[in-house]
This record gives sequence, structure tokens and C-alpha cells, in this order.
Amino acid sequence: LRIFPGYWVCLAFTAFVAAFVGGRVRGGWSLGNATSYVLSYADMSGPIPLAPQALASSPFPASWNGSLWSLRYEVGCYLAVGLALCVPWLWRQAWAIVAAFGLATASKLAIDQTGGGHGLVSELALLLPYFLAGVIILRFADRLTLTGRGALVAAAALGCGLLLQRGEALAPLPLAYIVLWAGAAAPAAVKRIGSRNDISYGTYLYAFPVQQLLVLSGVAKLGVGAFIGLSAVMTMPLAAASWFAVERPAMMARHLPARWRRGASVTMPMPLPTTSPESTSPRGVSHVATADAPPQ
Repeated sequence: LRIFPGYWVCLAFTAFVAAFVGGRVRGGWSLGNATSYVLSYADMSGPIPLAPQALASSPFPASWNGSLWSLRYEVGCYLAVGLALCVPWLWRQAWAIVAAFGLATASKLAIDQTGGGHGLVSELALLLPYFLAGVIILRFADRLTLTGRGALVAAAALGCGLLLQRGEALAPLPLAYIVLWAGAAAPAAVKRIGSRNDISYGTYLYAFPVQQLLVLSGVAKLGVGAFIGLSAVMTMPLAAASWFAVERPAMMARHLPARWRRGASVTMPMPLPTTSPESTSPRGVSHVATADAPPQ
């Protein structure tokens, strides 16, 4: 539930804050252009250029926020997995998930070999194997154990893929195993990081426009270390604000229907029973029932 709300707020920040500041320095920003950028990119389909003049001399002049391109694929993959989970028969077909992963990997290898594939096809071929690798691990979670020996085997497989110069195609499954093993084997103090407040998504959203501003301000001349440090220092507050003010409230919205149902359950006094030979209730004692739990 947090993907789109966080994304929309970040779009507004990118267009009306980051690009505005850059435009004040380099020129090229306008309210109409910023508004059109937000509206054209709100559905993740693809934006119009945003204040391109301001980025003309930067190392990455094509976009103010180059991280956002992958989100539409992530949303699509989440929807596909959600559909599979909603259809028990489909989720039980383990062979289909493995076959889909194999087909995605083979497609990526073919594209790398021939040099073909551009735009949507190339991007989907790059990302889909990584997502399906996670789906495979989820599907076989009851049979899969995370061990140091398994991590070594996965690291060897990853190294082979890199030596063959096919790392992008062959890395997804071993890399997913290594990451999960590292998380499971981490000390308790490390595991607590982000367990309650997760700013990872906000970091992903805001790091790119922050770094574009740092480049325009000349911070890159201070060296890689200083640039990374200042990027982190400036991004973390924005990521935290995104979590506390946007993402967490959006995720809590899933509890609203249950709260509404509980709110509709009001206490209603029932009339006193009339005296009759069959009545066993003592006189003067009222019966109470709720709207969703009538008295028996």
C-alpha cells in the first residue's frame, strides 16, 4: 500500500523542489512543465522531460530521478504474485514457477548474446529473473535451509556467472540466497535495523534527486567519499519523513475496514422481557446485545 503514495509525494518533491532549485541555478524550470511531469508520470507510464536545461552538464542529464523507472515493473510483479496467491491451484504448481524463472533467465541470456532488446523488453528481461528468484525461494521456503555452506555454493555460482560475463542473467538466484542467508546470520542488533521503521523505500526514492542537486552544487569535486557521505546525510531525513508521514499511514489504512466494522457494532439495550410463565429471567434485569451479535 505504500508504493504509490510514497511515489506520488516523491514525484512532487522531484518536480517542485529539486528541479525548482536546480532551475533557479541553471534555468529551464517552469510551473507548467513541473505540473505536466507529475501528471504524465503519476501512473508510472513515462514522464515528459523535466527542466532538462538544468541538468545539461551533469553526469546523468537524462532524468532528475533515474531510480523511478523500475517501479512499474515491481508493481506488475507484485500483482502477478498476488494473483497466484489468490488462486491456490496456481500457487501449488511449483513447476510453473520454476519454468517461468528458467524462461526469463534464458530470455536474458539470449538478449545479452544477440545484443537485441530495447526499452520495455530489455528492462523486463533484466528485472524479471530477480523477482522470480525471490518467488522461487518463497515457494520452497518450507524445504529451503539457509546455511553457510549453501551461501558458499551460491557465491561460487555467482562467481562463475561473473567470469562468464553473464552476471546479470545468472546472478538472481544465487544472489537472492546469499542476501537472505546474510540477513538470517546477522547479529541480533543488525536484524533490529528497520524492523519497526523501514526507510529503505524512501531512500530509494529520494537519493537520486538529492545527488543531482549535490552535483549541481559542486559537491562531486570533494571526492567520492564526501559525495557518498553528504548524499546519505541529506537523503536520510527525506526517507524518514516519507516513512512516518506517508508510507506508514498508507500501510495502516488496510486496518480501516476492520475499524469501521468495529465502529458499527454499537451496544443497544433490549426491552425488558414481559412477565410470562415461560420467562426465567428475574424482573428488573435488562438484556444487552450488539448489532452484530443478537441475543440468543
